[in-house]
Formats: sequence, structure tokens, C-alpha cells
Amino acid sequence: MTQTAPADTTVLVTGASGFIAQHTIVALLAAGYRVRGTVRSLKRADEIRRVVGAQIPVGDRLTLVEAELTSDDGWREACRGCRFVLHMASPLPPRPPKHPDELIVPARDGALRVLRAAVAERVRRVVMTSSVAAVLYGHARDGSRTYDERDWSQLSSAVGAYEQSKTIAERAAWDFVEALPADQRIELVTVNPGLVLGPVLSADFSTSGEGPVLAVGSVDGSAGVLAADAAAGASPRPPAGDAGGGVTVSPSLFFGPSRRCLVNCSISVASPCKSRCAIKRPTFI
Repeated sequence: MTQTAPADTTVLVTGASGFIAQHTIVALLAAGYRVRGTVRSLKRADEIRRVVGAQIPVGDRLTLVEAELTSDDGWREACRGCRFVLHMASPLPPRPPKHPDELIVPARDGALRVLRAAVAERVRRVVMTSSVAAVLYGHARDGSRTYDERDWSQLSSAVGAYEQSKTIAERAAWDFVEALPADQRIELVTVNPGLVLGPVLSADFSTSGEGPVLAVGSVDGSAGVLAADAAAGASPRPPAGDAGGGVTVSPSLFFGPSRRCLVNCSISVASPCKSRCAIKRPTFI
């Protein structure tokens, strides 16, 4: 496979105003990529450039475009010329919605809009930020078993709207890609983190940046570098000891065409899986 130099590669990051997305943009720029970010309103473009610019020189390597999960407008233009797409935009309100569809519909339909645009514009790989919310809810979490990349949350009234939205959106993404004709099929990777923690880059951050609780399965906010590596097909970063830095993963996550990646301290695999891969320890950088 011919590798394209980062400086010649544009990566689309959806939801560029988000907590994880901003860390990811910084990581991509640090690696030399050009980044195009989507926002619901270009009124926030200057703010995002300022926030990212406080972490790393931006120059002309970061552009912002307008696109909304609930509309087809702008998505093909956003994907045009991009080699990779990191789909991070998804609704996450500070409190439960009145009806689950308030989250389910934009999460599912937004993911499909991004994927359709990516296929139409011949994007090579899409990395979608999912969640452990799509893996283990509705199951007995009593320590009797370990959940891995083969598991999906149960869709029932006992499972919250957010957990349902992440499950339905990720399943819809996999179904869409698997149904594509062979000559149109793109690579899909999903990253399923637990609680996301890390330094907040912006004073106006999303719900994903809230919460002081430290729990097993937490992942540093800077773990966006994992999504950047997964997009580019980069080699896994070697462990750097207990003090942090690096992640131990199955190499097939990065070099296989389609993988599901669980970022959770309690999940591990003894050998590379054939279809999806689980991370053995979280990233801290």
C-alpha cells in the first residue's frame, strides 16, 4: 500500500468544537496532517482556531466548514479531498432527553450521512468514536464475565437514551459499510472508550468534557491520538511504563480494513482477534 505523506493528507474531524475532537485535531497537526473540522455554525470557527492554536501552531493547516448531523447539506463538500474521516460528532446532552429519538435519530442518521459522503468522495478510512455504551449496557455487570468487541448493548427500556443512540449508530455504521458493493467499500474503525478524562482546552466544552469522577475504563482526553493513528494506519505506539505514554494494541487494528477497538482497562485479549480488536491498556500522553 502506498503511504501518503502527512503534509499531503487532509483529515476530516467532525464535531470540531468537542472535547475529544480538539485533542484529536492537536494530535493530527502535531503529526503533520492538514485538518478540516466541521462545526454546526461557522460563528465558532475563530474560537476553535484560537483554542487549537494555543496548543500548536495552526497556520493554514486547519480549516473549518459548516455541517450538521441532521442535514445532508455540506457533508460531501466536507469530505472532498480528505483521505481519512474521524467521525466524532454525536449528541450528548447534560441530562436525559424527553424522548430517546432526540439522541438516536441524529446519532444514527448523522453517522450514515458522514459515511455516505465519505463513500461518494472516495475516502479511504472512517474512524468513528463510539463508546462502551454500545457494548455492555443491558447486560449483568457483576464481574462474572469480560465484555469484548463481540458484545453489543441490549436495546430495551431499561437502557438509557444515550446508550441506545451509541449502539444504534454504531450498528448502523457497520451494517452500511458491510452492505456496500466491493468496489465502493471503505475501511471502518470504531473506537469504544469508557469515561474520557483529560485537560479541557476550551472554556466552552461539550458534555464529554464534564465529570471529575475517576473510574476503571477511563481514557485520557488526549487519547484522540489513538483515533489519529487508527485513521492513518500507523504502527501501534509502544508502552511507556506506568507513568503513561503509549498504548498496547493488536496490530491488526491498524492494518486490517475494519476493526472495533475497545478502550477499557478491564478488557483485554490474549491474541489478535480476527474481526475486531480490544486495547489492553488506555492511552495516557
